[in-house]
Amino acid sequence: MRAENAGSIVGRSVLSDDGDRVDCARLGKGGYSVPSIVEPEFIQIRRCTADFVLLVEKGTQWNGSPRTSSGAGTTASS
Repeated sequence: MRAENAGSIVGRSVLSDDGDRVDCARLGKGGYSVPSIVEPEFIQIRRCTADFVLLVEKGTQWNGSPRTSSGAGTTASS
């Protein structure tokens, strides 16, 4: 598995990115581009008032059962 910086965060979230405050609600349709390095010493979630988070992963290929080998998956939580 490899990380790609192709994702975006849009909405009511405030992050700290290597010391810079990032308010995702003020970034427009493009949002905040998620970097490939997201360890806590670089990126922290400071505030999130979203009703739900939707994650769509389609750039990863998994070796395993036919249900997971396509690399596509969706997770939603509240």
